[in-house]
Amino acid sequence: NRWRYIAWKTVNMVDLCVFYNLTLRVKLLRRQIVVCDRFIPDMFVDLHVYDQGRPSQIWLKLLGWFLPRPAVSILLTAPEDLALRRSSDPECMDSLQAQTHLYGQIQERLKLTVVDNGYREFQDVCDDLVRRMLQAYYGKKCVWFGWEQDK
Repeated sequence: NRWRYIAWKTVNMVDLCVFYNLTLRVKLLRRQIVVCDRFIPDMFVDLHVYDQGRPSQIWLKLLGWFLPRPAVSILLTAPEDLALRRSSDPECMDSLQAQTHLYGQIQERLKLTVVDNGYREFQDVCDDLVRRMLQAYYGKKCVWFGWEQDK
């Protein structure tokens, strides 16, 4: 039923936004660095992967409005066949293709930095991620006693 599905999406999104807002914003207010393994793109895909219709962009906009904006957003990608082999729960190839398509849409819309973890060694992927995080963290300008300094 379409209305039940919309109600389910709405309840899930409200639950996610409340949970993430309470958790993340408290940590951000304490000036802590927060690393989220799954965030807006993953929530959007989870809400739409089993939907046969075209996903409405309003859900992505709502997630963007109600959740804190990440300083750095990275999308780890892998070829579909490799992702299927890595999966502990063998998924239907149609579901995997739907996820790939949705992540592609989100990547364009949210301007996510793509890091391909396909056939690279685990250490190489980790080194690439750490380099990007440190670059983003130390590359920001800060205010120190009223003077702008590059840090």
